[in-house]
Amino acid sequence: SQEAVDVVYRFAGDRLYVGGRYNTATLRLQGIANDVGADRQALAAGWQISPLILLKAEYVNQKYNDFPTTDRRSGGNFKGLVAEGVVAF
Repeated sequence: SQEAVDVVYRFAGDRLYVGGRYNTATLRLQGIANDVGADRQALAAGWQISPLILLKAEYVNQKYNDFPTTDRRSGGNFKGLVAEGVVAF
C-alpha cells in the first residue's frame, strides 16, 4: 500500500514554487513475516527559468521501517539536499 500527499504553491507568474511532500509505502516481502516499508518527507523550491528549463532543490528525509536486522535496509535512512536541473525538448 502507498499513501502520498503533495502540496505546491506557485507564485511570480508561475515561475517560482515551494512545496512539500509526504509519502509512505508498506509491503510484504517474500521470506519476511512482517510488513516492511519506507517513509519520505521532502521540502522543495524551484525556478522555471524558461518554459523548457527548470531548476529545483529539495531537502529529503527518507527512512526504512521494520526490516529484519539481517537485511541491508534495516535502520537505513537518507537525509540531505538534492539539486536537479531539467531540460525538456
